[in-house]
Amino acid sequence: MTNRLRTMQMWRRVLLGWAACFLTATFCAANDAGALKTQAGGAMTNALRIISEDKVQSILAQQNDKVVVANFWATWCAPCREEFPELVKLHRRYRERGLVVIAFAIDDVDAIASVKKFVAEQKVDFQVYLVQLNDQEKFIDTIDKSWPGSIPATFIYDKKGKLAGRLIGAHELVEFEEAVKPALSVQ
Repeated sequence: MTNRLRTMQMWRRVLLGWAACFLTATFCAANDAGALKTQAGGAMTNALRIISEDKVQSILAQQNDKVVVANFWATWCAPCREEFPELVKLHRRYRERGLVVIAFAIDDVDAIASVKKFVAEQKVDFQVYLVQLNDQEKFIDTIDKSWPGSIPATFIYDKKGKLAGRLIGAHELVEFEEAVKPALSVQ
């Protein structure tokens, strides 16, 4: 069985859980419907937004003249959890140079508490969204047709919004830096 097929089967099981919990989770998340908010000291609160899969591209497109690092992850993914602190470091190191990190969690919607807790523990100071997937194959192809759907997956967009790089699997800060520096140096 291919990696993409296994991933798709896993996501199908996840969607069954999402369908059962969608209305409850949406109601419970209503108080967290705003974007992440900065606390004194620069750390974000653990509020996050639940978005539909079709909103991801518009969120990415709103990052005018920024180099965007879009990371797809989940709290149940051990490599994602290991990699996440590196993204926090990357954002803090390069945000003044025009870098934006946006994290898209693909956890079950009913796992919002786990996502919020993890984000708070990491002292995240960038945007985090919980993506509600309806058609995972279409979603994967919308992000990048060559993406097999495995996570963690990170896509780098240049200041014009063009895909400039991809990192599939867990990576360390130095690897992220090597991937973003060419996009940051282009005027």
